[in-house]
Amino acid sequence: AASTCTAVVFLTPSRIDVRVPNLGTPDPELATDILSGLLDNMGIAMMETREDRFLSALQPFVTIADTSEVAAELRRGLSVSLPSGALASTEMVDAITLEDISTIKGGARLLARWDAYVSGGHWGHEHRRVVAYRALLDVAEDRGAWKLSGLTILESRTPTDTPDPETNS
Repeated sequence: AASTCTAVVFLTPSRIDVRVPNLGTPDPELATDILSGLLDNMGIAMMETREDRFLSALQPFVTIADTSEVAAELRRGLSVSLPSGALASTEMVDAITLEDISTIKGGARLLARWDAYVSGGHWGHEHRRVVAYRALLDVAEDRGAWKLSGLTILESRTPTDTPDPETNS
Protein backbone atom coordinates (compact mmCIF):
# COMPACT_ATOMS: atom_id res chain seq x y z
CA ALA A 1 0.00 0.00 0.00
CA ALA A 2 2.83 2.36 0.87
CA SER A 3 4.50 1.62 -2.46
CA THR A 4 1.28 2.29 -4.33
CA CYS A 5 0.72 5.61 -2.52
CA THR A 6 4.33 6.65 -3.19
CA ALA A 7 4.01 5.73 -6.87
CA VAL A 8 0.73 7.65 -7.18
CA VAL A 9 2.28 10.76 -5.60
CA PHE A 10 5.34 10.72 -7.85
CA LEU A 11 3.55 9.73 -11.06
CA THR A 12 0.59 12.07 -10.72
CA PRO A 13 1.37 15.39 -12.38
CA SER A 14 1.33 18.05 -9.72
CA ARG A 15 -0.03 21.50 -10.36
CA ILE A 16 -0.25 24.43 -8.05
CA ASP A 17 -2.45 27.29 -9.10
CA VAL A 18 -0.81 30.59 -8.26
CA ARG A 19 -2.83 33.70 -8.81
CA VAL A 20 -0.67 36.30 -10.51
CA PRO A 21 -2.01 39.77 -9.88
CA ASN A 22 -3.39 41.32 -13.03
CA LEU A 23 -3.07 45.07 -13.10
CA GLY A 24 -6.18 45.37 -15.26
CA THR A 25 -8.30 48.39 -14.52
CA PRO A 26 -7.28 50.18 -11.33
CA ASP A 27 -9.93 50.76 -8.68
CA PRO A 28 -11.03 54.38 -8.08
CA GLU A 29 -8.66 54.91 -5.14
CA LEU A 30 -5.62 53.64 -7.05
CA ALA A 31 -6.68 55.54 -10.19
CA THR A 32 -6.89 58.78 -8.17
CA ASP A 33 -3.42 58.13 -6.73
CA ILE A 34 -2.05 57.46 -10.24
CA LEU A 35 -3.70 60.63 -11.53
CA SER A 36 -2.34 62.73 -8.67
CA GLY A 37 1.20 61.51 -9.27
CA LEU A 38 0.96 62.09 -13.01
CA LEU A 39 -0.36 65.63 -12.53
CA ASP A 40 2.47 66.47 -10.13
CA ASN A 41 5.01 65.15 -12.64
CA MET A 42 3.36 67.05 -15.51
CA GLY A 43 3.63 70.32 -13.59
CA ILE A 44 7.32 69.74 -12.98
CA ALA A 45 8.01 68.76 -16.60
CA MET A 46 6.15 71.82 -17.91
CA MET A 47 8.68 74.09 -16.16
CA GLU A 48 11.35 72.95 -18.62
CA THR A 49 11.75 75.46 -21.44
CA ARG A 50 14.38 73.56 -23.44
CA GLU A 51 12.91 70.74 -25.50
CA ASP A 52 15.64 68.21 -24.67
CA ARG A 53 15.19 68.78 -20.94
CA PHE A 54 11.42 68.67 -21.31
CA LEU A 55 11.61 65.27 -23.02
CA SER A 56 14.01 64.03 -20.34
CA ALA A 57 11.60 65.19 -17.62
CA LEU A 58 8.85 63.06 -19.22
CA GLN A 59 10.85 59.82 -19.11
CA PRO A 60 9.99 58.82 -15.52
CA PHE A 61 6.22 58.94 -16.07
CA VAL A 62 5.52 58.63 -19.82
CA THR A 63 5.87 55.42 -21.81
CA ILE A 64 8.82 55.63 -24.20
CA ALA A 65 6.76 54.76 -27.30
CA ASP A 66 4.28 57.58 -26.61
CA THR A 67 6.64 60.36 -25.54
CA SER A 68 6.35 62.57 -28.63
CA GLU A 69 2.54 62.47 -28.76
CA VAL A 70 2.16 63.07 -25.03
CA ALA A 71 4.75 65.87 -25.12
CA ALA A 72 2.89 67.65 -27.93
CA GLU A 73 -0.44 67.42 -26.09
CA LEU A 74 1.11 68.62 -22.83
CA ARG A 75 2.55 71.69 -24.57
CA ARG A 76 -0.69 72.32 -26.46
CA GLY A 77 -3.17 71.70 -23.68
CA LEU A 78 -1.44 72.66 -20.45
CA SER A 79 0.57 75.76 -21.42
CA VAL A 80 -0.87 78.89 -19.82
CA SER A 81 0.30 82.22 -21.23
CA LEU A 82 0.34 85.25 -18.98
CA PRO A 83 -0.41 88.82 -20.10
CA SER A 84 3.36 89.38 -20.36
CA GLY A 85 3.63 86.52 -22.85
CA ALA A 86 5.55 84.36 -20.39
CA LEU A 87 4.38 80.87 -19.54
CA ALA A 88 2.94 80.27 -16.09
CA SER A 89 4.17 77.47 -13.85
CA THR A 90 1.91 75.24 -11.79
CA GLU A 91 2.04 75.98 -8.08
CA MET A 92 -0.49 73.38 -6.99
CA VAL A 93 -3.06 70.93 -8.29
CA ASP A 94 -6.32 70.61 -6.40
CA ALA A 95 -9.88 69.29 -6.68
CA ILE A 96 -8.87 66.14 -8.55
CA THR A 97 -12.06 64.39 -9.59
CA LEU A 98 -12.09 61.04 -11.32
CA GLU A 99 -15.21 60.87 -13.50
CA ASP A 100 -14.72 57.48 -15.16
CA ILE A 101 -12.31 54.57 -15.44
CA SER A 102 -12.41 52.20 -18.40
CA THR A 103 -10.26 49.37 -19.63
CA ILE A 104 -8.30 49.85 -22.85
CA LYS A 105 -5.77 47.65 -24.56
CA GLY A 106 -2.66 47.62 -22.40
CA GLY A 107 -4.06 49.64 -19.50
CA ALA A 108 -6.82 52.00 -18.47
CA ARG A 109 -8.36 55.29 -19.54
CA LEU A 110 -9.12 57.87 -16.89
CA LEU A 111 -11.59 60.70 -17.45
CA ALA A 112 -10.75 63.37 -14.90
CA ARG A 113 -11.09 66.98 -13.82
CA TRP A 114 -8.69 69.07 -11.77
CA ASP A 115 -7.81 72.66 -10.93
CA ALA A 116 -4.29 73.96 -11.45
CA TYR A 117 -3.12 77.04 -9.58
CA VAL A 118 -0.66 78.71 -11.94
CA SER A 119 1.48 81.80 -11.58
CA GLY A 120 4.24 83.79 -13.15
CA GLY A 121 5.68 87.22 -12.81
CA HIS A 122 7.31 90.03 -14.70
CA TRP A 123 8.61 93.43 -13.66
CA GLY A 124 7.84 92.65 -10.02
CA HIS A 125 4.18 91.92 -10.72
CA GLU A 126 2.81 88.45 -10.03
CA HIS A 127 -0.01 86.99 -12.12
CA ARG A 128 -2.07 84.15 -10.69
CA ARG A 129 -4.85 82.06 -12.19
CA VAL A 130 -6.86 79.00 -11.44
CA VAL A 131 -7.32 76.88 -14.54
CA ALA A 132 -9.86 74.07 -14.57
CA TYR A 133 -9.00 71.10 -16.78
CA ARG A 134 -10.89 68.08 -18.03
CA ALA A 135 -8.94 65.36 -19.81
CA LEU A 136 -8.65 61.76 -20.90
CA LEU A 137 -5.47 60.11 -19.64
CA ASP A 138 -4.41 56.69 -20.87
CA VAL A 139 -2.21 54.83 -18.41
CA ALA A 140 -0.29 51.61 -18.95
CA GLU A 141 1.81 49.37 -16.75
CA ASP A 142 5.47 49.74 -17.64
CA ARG A 143 8.05 47.75 -15.66
CA GLY A 144 5.93 47.68 -12.52
CA ALA A 145 4.78 51.30 -12.63
CA TRP A 146 1.80 53.08 -14.11
CA LYS A 147 2.87 55.50 -16.84
CA LEU A 148 1.07 57.94 -19.08
CA SER A 149 0.60 56.47 -22.56
CA GLY A 150 -1.88 58.95 -23.98
CA LEU A 151 -3.37 62.33 -23.19
CA THR A 152 -6.22 64.39 -24.59
CA ILE A 153 -7.05 67.71 -22.95
CA LEU A 154 -10.80 68.10 -23.47
CA GLU A 155 -11.29 71.41 -21.70
CA SER A 156 -9.17 74.16 -20.24
CA ARG A 157 -10.90 77.17 -18.74
CA THR A 158 -10.63 79.80 -16.07
CA PRO A 159 -13.58 79.38 -13.71
CA THR A 160 -15.66 82.49 -13.08
CA ASP A 161 -15.76 81.75 -9.36
CA THR A 162 -12.05 82.10 -8.62
CA PRO A 163 -11.11 82.45 -4.93
CA ASP A 164 -9.46 85.88 -5.20
CA PRO A 165 -10.38 87.85 -8.36
CA GLU A 166 -7.93 90.67 -7.53
CA THR A 167 -4.91 88.38 -7.93
CA ASN A 168 -6.37 86.58 -10.93
CA SER A 169 -5.35 87.93 -14.30
